[in-house]
Amino acid sequence: TDERRWQRYRTEGELDPERIVDGVSGDRNVYMRRERAEERVAARLGSTENRHRVHIVADASGSMYRFNGEDGRLDREEQALLMVMEAVSGFSDRYAVSLAAHSGEDPHLDLFSAEKFPSTALERLQVLERVR
Repeated sequence: TDERRWQRYRTEGELDPERIVDGVSGDRNVYMRRERAEERVAARLGSTENRHRVHIVADASGSMYRFNGEDGRLDREEQALLMVMEAVSGFSDRYAVSLAAHSGEDPHLDLFSAEKFPSTALERLQVLERVR
């Protein structure tokens, strides 16, 4: 079936008459384009540029360590970072995750980039130790 269908919610193409109000309110996905379903699936699966880019910035300042005994803020931050790393592991074809931190001494500390995602538990532990 070589039937082409309208693919809606696009950032370019023909203006979708049902999304004009959304365009006035600031939405960018108000266009539609005719595509074959096979082309769309092939483009989505074959391209690494279509990965969702996620950049996380963590707080590695001295106050996080200092007040951790009072409210556990550093422990909660480490748990959240570990949860994100475990959640996206195995989905490198869909997500490009990178992590950076800031502290009083260094405004930008790269913990890992999307190309060097920590794949093992030991690598994740080393990332969390750098935050602490």
